[in-house]
Amino acid sequence: MLRRVKFFRRLGDDGLAKLRSRGLIKKVPRYATIIREGVLGQYFYVLLQGTISVTSSSGAVNLTLTQGAHFGEGSLVAEVKRQATVTALENCVLHQWSSADIQDVGDLELDEVRQHVVSQIVSNVYFFGNLSAMQINQLALILSVKYYSAQERIFHEGDPGDAFFIMAEGSVEMLKVIDSRLVPVATYEAGTERPWFGEMSMWTSQPRAATAVVSEPTVALVLQKEHFAQFLDIIPSFEAIISTSSSAFNTINNLHRRQSTTLDVNIEGARLEKTAARRSTRFKGLAMGLDTTARLKMAVRPAASLQQIKQQSPAA
Repeated sequence: MLRRVKFFRRLGDDGLAKLRSRGLIKKVPRYATIIREGVLGQYFYVLLQGTISVTSSSGAVNLTLTQGAHFGEGSLVAEVKRQATVTALENCVLHQWSSADIQDVGDLELDEVRQHVVSQIVSNVYFFGNLSAMQINQLALILSVKYYSAQERIFHEGDPGDAFFIMAEGSVEMLKVIDSRLVPVATYEAGTERPWFGEMSMWTSQPRAATAVVSEPTVALVLQKEHFAQFLDIIPSFEAIISTSSSAFNTINNLHRRQSTTLDVNIEGARLEKTAARRSTRFKGLAMGLDTTARLKMAVRPAASLQQIKQQSPAA
């Protein structure tokens, strides 16, 4: 049965034996949910026994599959969300594999799967909305898909730039060290006109200018540096866009740096003013104390004797 699966057609007997010994044989009761739409996929399945339904919330998918069918192949090439829900219509037996289970089993035909998965994601990215089917297919050959969890650091400031990222889902915040403080300098979100980041290292061959931190679970299309020229050939207009964005990023960084310097100057100025005010208060207090002491001395001088008064007084 495994040899009939198109992804396994080039495997020899040894490869098929490895497949059979790996993964997990799973029994699923009637009406149980095997895959739920929208959940990250982890396994690829071959239906050894039983019948299943495959449906999507949009109604675009509505299938019934029987013994020998396979599904969930997207998980073999990328961490992506399931596009449909799979339910057992009767008691079923499945063989499931993770991507790690098939790493060294032999020559698998997964290029078609990878291209299909990436094409689906690319076609749903707002920025690529006006691309032709041919351009999308060309991009699918050079892009990979990566899932990032919240608070994960994709790269750090100063790292070498070996890839840039186009978000299909989620958001990422860029943080930069300015005067020993970690300062937010930009936020990138899927579904916007500019859902990419990390391109400056492709453009200038310089280290990463900031640290990329995932704000929420994110799915990104990843382009390795060696494919960057090919990417520009497929989308020539991106060259002008990326040049403008790089200039804007530098402007923002300079602005943050100036604001940080101004803040430090203002803080130091306020500190000096406060110190001067304290010193002035102490000086005034000291002066007042001296003046008060002099007055008290005058007030407590001993009274003149009667004889002295008579001597000072004019004759009667």
